[in-house]
Amino acid sequence: MSSVKSLKYFVSIITITIYTIFLLTFLLNPPEYILTGFRFYLINLLFLLILFLMLINFKYWKIIYIPIVFLTISVNFLSLEIFFSIKKALAPSKLDRLSKIEKEFNIKFDKRSGYQVARDLFKNRKIKAYPNFPNGHLIDQLIKEENNFGNILPLSDISNVTTVYCNENGERIIYKSNNYGFRSKDISFFKFKKRLNSNYQSSNNQNIFWLLGDSFTQGACVKDKYTLENLIGERVKPDLSYSFGQGDTSLLTQYAIYREYVKPFIKSNDKILIFNFPRNDFFDITGENRNLILNKYIISDSYSQNLIDKKINNEKDEYLKKYLDSIIKKRFSEKKKNKFKFKSPFQLNNIFYTLATPLSSEIRTKLGMEIYKNSLIKFAADVNKVKAKLYLVCIPSYFEFSDSLYLKSNIRSCEEALKFYANNNIKNLTLIKPSKEFLNLNTDKVFPYGVDTNHFSEFGYYEFAKDIMKQILDPENNL
Repeated sequence: MSSVKSLKYFVSIITITIYTIFLLTFLLNPPEYILTGFRFYLINLLFLLILFLMLINFKYWKIIYIPIVFLTISVNFLSLEIFFSIKKALAPSKLDRLSKIEKEFNIKFDKRSGYQVARDLFKNRKIKAYPNFPNGHLIDQLIKEENNFGNILPLSDISNVTTVYCNENGERIIYKSNNYGFRSKDISFFKFKKRLNSNYQSSNNQNIFWLLGDSFTQGACVKDKYTLENLIGERVKPDLSYSFGQGDTSLLTQYAIYREYVKPFIKSNDKILIFNFPRNDFFDITGENRNLILNKYIISDSYSQNLIDKKINNEKDEYLKKYLDSIIKKRFSEKKKNKFKFKSPFQLNNIFYTLATPLSSEIRTKLGMEIYKNSLIKFAADVNKVKAKLYLVCIPSYFEFSDSLYLKSNIRSCEEALKFYANNNIKNLTLIKPSKEFLNLNTDKVFPYGVDTNHFSEFGYYEFAKDIMKQILDPENNL
């Protein structure tokens, strides 16, 4: 009998200790996936309830099975976490992959981060540069910090500054943003307003291509010559193509950008091109849907932040400069502190990202498809009011090409996305998908060094622009 009691005592003490460590870990050093919000309180409440149950059971020596069950569960989770941690540690790092590309293709890859490049530009050439901070990341950050920059939600980067962008081809892309913070030509308020006057006759008074989308539309990660804005401009006229692409955005942000920067200047028969990347967009829009300001554009036809006003644009720039300066400072100070930072297995980071993320991603993607569809209906109706033409251009992922190994089950393809839109019969919208000829191209050429870098190579952008413009300019090839 005493041995049973000793076993009860031992198992209960071990279980209580483990769940106390879990609780303290999640309270004092919460994992990346539950830093704030409802999830943070829910997880900690769960561990608190388990601890309470253990203490009650321990005091009255009731049921030995309760601590044994919880002990078994916790040990299994910790063992699995350690296994995933070891597996992750043994996997090739980003630097290892870059070194392999350097040897295989005989090139030199700039391994500096955008923050390091911005710092070096100022240190060596006295050029004040800012790293591009993807708009989608900014929105997520503002939600976490409950901060809206003084009731302004920036929809673009800092205006008229040297911007350090991405690197997938070996060389870090650096460009100067336009007068509203986009990677495009300057927006001439006077020119566009004059164009709206029906009596104004000029060679410039032609239909403009207005491009909206994420990092593909922004030109990641290629030189200016190979951005979609310039490649489309070559096929019509350079001053008839304008890009408002912002990385890591989906349709809610893109619709807000349209309302703030495009809608005031469009004429009938202008062409608005929304570049839809199903691999990311359906997932990303669920995050945007949590932002109150972005939802105001859907709810109210008259809502505006008036971001095109010079004074407000300057305020937006100042907010972003202060914010990014603090981020840069924090990044470099944290890098020194966290060089050998140990992540506790009690955080269960690897289990969450390995097992839970694919499941939550699938749920969010399905939800996101509905949000995207409803936003698209609103977008199409708005564009139709000015008798402009709206195109939804689907961008394929690496896995959709004929010579890629497989299509990952959790990645939405252009074929699936366009069927979804077509089945919902969205009015006043033309769907454009990549042709079979494009999808039959060699992935070694379409993507930098033939790997899934997410974005096209210079050759890929060139062929994609040629493919979609053939369909847009020749209506017989439209879907």
